[in-house]
Amino acid sequence: MDDSPHNQHIMISYNWDHQKEVLRIKQALDERGYQIWFDLDKMAGDIYESMAEAVQGASVVLLCVTEAYKKSENGMREAKFAADQKKKIIPLKLEKGVQFDDWVGPITAGKLWFDFSDERNFRKMVNNLEKELAFAGVKKRNKDETSHEWKVTVLGTQESGAEPGQFNWPNGLAWHGDELLVCDTDNHRIQIFDKNNVVSFIQFDGQFQNPFRPVTVAVTPESHLVIADVGNRQIIICDMDRHIIQIITRNADKNVDNINYMAGFVYGIE
Repeated sequence: MDDSPHNQHIMISYNWDHQKEVLRIKQALDERGYQIWFDLDKMAGDIYESMAEAVQGASVVLLCVTEAYKKSENGMREAKFAADQKKKIIPLKLEKGVQFDDWVGPITAGKLWFDFSDERNFRKMVNNLEKELAFAGVKKRNKDETSHEWKVTVLGTQESGAEPGQFNWPNGLAWHGDELLVCDTDNHRIQIFDKNNVVSFIQFDGQFQNPFRPVTVAVTPESHLVIADVGNRQIIICDMDRHIIQIITRNADKNVDNINYMAGFVYGIE
């Protein structure tokens, strides 16, 4: 058997209480072309044999650390067996405030970890995790095994709400590569959908005087976002990680006498 990284999968070790969050990570990595081993339906038969095979066949093991995971005997067995097998272990923090202590501490000590506890940073963390996987020599599936075709789908749940994929007054749209950005105005965010309908967000909680209310968005050739924020009567120019490059308002730019919007378009009156 060839044990080189390109013939192995990425194993995700997690607690079932956080399956929804872990599934988002799995789908994002799968969409990027990685082969993932993920226990979605609970292992049947001899679970220890199944676990051992999953670990032994992995090039990398992702430990999704939560308080429930630290209390899980199965999670502890998977992590310790991966360490005994000298597998590369990458810790993922899924809960705010969770510590890499107890039995998790010795296994994760000195290892680079990624913080998935804030959904607003989801896209950034996946990108950083992908860089670490590349550094570890983990290869993607062959091109003929990876589909780059968009599926015909309906975005959202068709119900008003603030959960991922739900909208409260959806507005302007923009493409960024294979991602679709949608202004979710009264949820004070921009939702970003990839080809598998996996969602991440752009939000600016508490950074402005009034709530962030985006109505339209455009993407520059440099991958900067130009956002019309009617909640603060301003135009925000930022990167995909929400780092603000410039804010244009009536007070900030003497050349802009007024900023308004109509039917999702932005215009300036000189």
